[in-house]
Amino acid sequence: MADGSTALQPFQMSSAPIILSWIESAEELWNWTARKDFPLQNVDVFSEWHADPDVTPWEYIVEGELIGYGELWCKPDEPWAELGRIVIAPSRRGGGHGRSLVRALIDRVQQRGFPEAWVRVRAENHVALASYSKAGFVRVSVDCEAELNANQPTPYVWLRHNFVNPVT
Repeated sequence: MADGSTALQPFQMSSAPIILSWIESAEELWNWTARKDFPLQNVDVFSEWHADPDVTPWEYIVEGELIGYGELWCKPDEPWAELGRIVIAPSRRGGGHGRSLVRALIDRVQQRGFPEAWVRVRAENHVALASYSKAGFVRVSVDCEAELNANQPTPYVWLRHNFVNPVT
């Protein structure tokens, strides 16, 4: 279980090479970004992602060490915010840090006044699906998922976390 001093802090471009080094395979890169250009070494990809004014990138710090990265995608005209591109350093995986990072991002979503947070995950990414489930996310209906996947590069499993009317 993740413990100790933890904090979300705004992304610093100087952290980009470290974060990219955490992606150890083409499958991990595809799961993280839906990109196939492994190994991803060009840190400018972060500038491309962050050029979208609806994207807020975060670093996850535990006891002074950068161990995670995640983004909030908050479009003012949407009734929810989305968590995206979440990754934990390989040496820190399996200790509950992913779930802790997700919960910290959910807190930010709630602070911004959104009633729900959503995530999209590849069906093969069982670790992420389990982590999101433990953090309170539930899968949307088949019809909703089909509609959301209509314009995606790959079909995703879509999950939501409702703060106002939690699904139990």
